[in-house]
Amino acid sequence: WAKKSSKKKAAILPTIEEKLMPMLQQLFYLHDDYASHLHTVQAICKHIYTLMLLNKISETVKQQNNDANRFLLAETANFLNAVINDQDIPFIYEKTGTTIKHIMIDEFQDTSTLQWQNFRPLIMNSLAAGGSCLIVGDVKQSIYRFRNSDWRILNNIEHDPELQDNISNIPAKYNYRSSRNIVEFNNALFENAVRELTSVCPDLITAYGDVAQIAKKEEHTGFIRVENITSPDIDNIMMERIQHSVRNLVDAGVQPGDITILVRNNKEIPAICDYFNEHKDIVDTKVVSDEAFQLDASPTVTIIISALRALATLATNIHLATLAYNYRKYIIMPQQDGLCQTLTLKDFGTEEELEPILPPAFSKQERLKLKQKNLQEQVEEIYNIFNLSKLQGQDAYMFCFHDMLQNFCNDQLATIDNFLEQWDDNLHEVTIPNASSDGIRIMTMHKSKGLEFHTVIIPSCLWSIRPKNTEIMWCVPNSAPYNDMPLLPINVSGATPDSIFAEDRRIEELKTLVDNINLLYVAFTRAKHNLVILTGNKEAPDNPDAEAPITSESEATNTAESEAPINSKSETSTIDSVQSFLLHSMPPYMVENPLDDSTTLWDFGTIVPTSAKPIESSANIMDAPHHPCTVRFVSHPSIAEFRQSYESDLFITSGSDDDTLKQHSEKIRLISLGNLYHAIFQQIHTIEDIPHVISLMESRGCFSSLIDAQQAQEHVTSLISRVSTTHPEWFSPDWTVLNERAILYRPHIGPAAE
Repeated sequence: WAKKSSKKKAAILPTIEEKLMPMLQQLFYLHDDYASHLHTVQAICKHIYTLMLLNKISETVKQQNNDANRFLLAETANFLNAVINDQDIPFIYEKTGTTIKHIMIDEFQDTSTLQWQNFRPLIMNSLAAGGSCLIVGDVKQSIYRFRNSDWRILNNIEHDPELQDNISNIPAKYNYRSSRNIVEFNNALFENAVRELTSVCPDLITAYGDVAQIAKKEEHTGFIRVENITSPDIDNIMMERIQHSVRNLVDAGVQPGDITILVRNNKEIPAICDYFNEHKDIVDTKVVSDEAFQLDASPTVTIIISALRALATLATNIHLATLAYNYRKYIIMPQQDGLCQTLTLKDFGTEEELEPILPPAFSKQERLKLKQKNLQEQVEEIYNIFNLSKLQGQDAYMFCFHDMLQNFCNDQLATIDNFLEQWDDNLHEVTIPNASSDGIRIMTMHKSKGLEFHTVIIPSCLWSIRPKNTEIMWCVPNSAPYNDMPLLPINVSGATPDSIFAEDRRIEELKTLVDNINLLYVAFTRAKHNLVILTGNKEAPDNPDAEAPITSESEATNTAESEAPINSKSETSTIDSVQSFLLHSMPPYMVENPLDDSTTLWDFGTIVPTSAKPIESSANIMDAPHHPCTVRFVSHPSIAEFRQSYESDLFITSGSDDDTLKQHSEKIRLISLGNLYHAIFQQIHTIEDIPHVISLMESRGCFSSLIDAQQAQEHVTSLISRVSTTHPEWFSPDWTVLNERAILYRPHIGPAAE
């Protein structure tokens, strides 16, 4: 409050003690009283404007649907809930004209709260009427909470006061899929983990109470390996270990088509595919995955899209430079000693510098002409101009791209701008169909649910089992004045212990914990014979004591609060990531072996090779063995040109003062008259046919401003009369006239004789 050397220190301190200190103390009291409101308001204001925008969008969508008499499919569950709510079920059946007595619901663990509210009255009515209800589900496989599924419904259904007297539980005790070693490994792993996590989440006792299964396969076979990597360069080492794991499995007799890699996110798939393609010296096998074969991964499609962007923006050079870069990279330079590896987009500048790089057929003048064509013709021209047929392995991409382009042109206004906008939104994510299984398959853990594979590799088990601070929770405020808003988006980090959202955060942490354990359970139970799990973390930095700078005491408090888990019972667990989950729950019989300074292995069992499948003959032709047939994509240049009709050409050029157009108009007029007389004469056999033919053609509207029917009849009659004086037999009724007939001709002999 005062400097030590201040001469007025003695006078200042009494004033401070009497005036300022009480005010400061009062300020601390106010802070303690209003800290909860302060942190609550800060959490709400984080997304308040976004919430207002979403609300406005929702109102606009509803209004537009009402005006167009439309109904969103996503609103079906809400609509049914409004119909069923507080209604007599027989009355509903009467209105729908149907009755349901026996009900079966599969995959019940993925049921949402709203769906259960709709199902429950129907189930109650069915049971009351002497019917039955079969519910099939496994709480441990509930992995779709992002689709609003709630595993607690199935987990607590036996405690439902209205249903518990009618419930009988039939557990699925036997495992018919996996080898005995894999079943026993999963039993021990998840039993140990649940025992560790019970204090944090008691619901796991019920959910994983029946986790131990009995293997139906009696032989003690099956292979399990867990690898723990600790290194700052864990990403590159993880890729190396994935490929080495594949090589070890292939060397032991496992076919690549029997190996499946399960990842958590789609974004991991292209990186793994690229690594396998770039390191074929370790193991040369292809990778099969829908996510890895998106259209935007094709060099051919990339060049086509770049060319379309260059056509759409002729006034700027950025897309033209991108096109030149891709053209050099994929078409020109692959054979030039790898120079394309050092090529960057900065190497391309002005339009004058870009023109020599591009094909002459894509010059500025040619681009102006190409832009006048329709979208499909533009794509065909681009394919031929850039000689894209040189790129190998692009046939499937081009077939899929053209199918997608055709559908777009049929359904949308087919302009370049519309197509590129749709491409950026979703069309670039279209994947080519790939039914081949002759390679390693890669898919997400969510997509693998319900499937089984001979051998499973699960890499990158590195993620935290706690929610991220940036994740958004939808919270229902339960205290005034905040409860005037029915629902609020709140960041996990904003739900501090003294805010009104602390309980929401605790529940979110428990749900996230169960989600991650369930996801691991689904992934680990897909393997039939071999299971390889790769986990780890990055080493601490060189200066472990170094901390990020904190600018204020309040920031330090908020940071600590946001990183620490919230639990009403003050219980914590040492398991906070997938790595700690595996290391703390590892069965004791797994043999630990250090591989190198950064990797440790746990093995059990021996690798089970692929067994030869006997070829069974069948009389059914549909069961006959099939062999894939390669289909090449070939683009043929279009030779069809726009040809204007003589009538329209004459209409446009007649009346012009230009001498050239006058000559052209007269030429077209004579050609049109010649065609008209040809049509008349091909129908005339004798001179008596002239009036009838002229009358028939007049009724068909064949005469125009060139000549009328009367003039045509007089002219034709005059022509035939003059010919008849020298060749009377031409139009004589004694002859059979064959008009417009093909002439048979034998080479070196002459016309064929009858």
